[in-house]
Amino acid sequence: MKSFEDYASDNLKDNSILFSGPIILENKAYLRVTLQIRSAADFARQLNIHVNHLNRAVRETIGQTTTQVIAARILHEAKVLLRHSTWNISEVAYALGFSEVTHFNNFFKKHTEMSPTQFRQSY
Repeated sequence: MKSFEDYASDNLKDNSILFSGPIILENKAYLRVTLQIRSAADFARQLNIHVNHLNRAVRETIGQTTTQVIAARILHEAKVLLRHSTWNISEVAYALGFSEVTHFNNFFKKHTEMSPTQFRQSY
């Protein structure tokens, strides 16, 4: 398994790194990482538990479905990237695991009632 330093040196674009925290360094160079967990099944597989067990535990603990929790996290990351990065909309969409920009636009509009471009312009 690669160390973070090895991974970063292999994947740096420009001069800085975007951490998953989200932390963006001043010199605006980003580590391009695509979001890997996009569904309850992906999350359960990462935890090495059955998806039904995960869904039950999440619903009992926080009162939301696993899908709602994942969508909220993706939306949060999208807002951070739109506010604080110079990435274009398609780069943000790709980084968040969307295969098509239109899917990202539809997802974002569904949850915020505005397009990613409108959201970015409002900040």
